[in-house]
Parts: sequence; C-alpha cells; structure tokens
Amino acid sequence: MQDESTGDRLQNTSVTTVARLGEHWEYALYDCVRHLQPERKKA
Repeated sequence: MQDESTGDRLQNTSVTTVARLGEHWEYALYDCVRHLQPERKKA
C-alpha cells in the first residue's frame, strides 16, 4: 500500500497515527511494525 501524502510504500499491517496540532496534522507514529516483533523475555 502507498501513503498518499508521502508516496512511501507502507509495510503490511503497519500502524500509522496522525494527530492534529492546531491547524496542521502530523504523524505521531508512522509505518510502525513493533507489534509484529517477537516479545523479548525479561531476565
């Protein structure tokens, strides 16, 4: 899938969050795939 605003190719099942700051919108999180990474065991 392609991001309409940047032309970047987004990863499948990635998460992008946008936030409105005054009159503008900004990415708070962009093309994040942390949820797809295996959990690390705590020592």
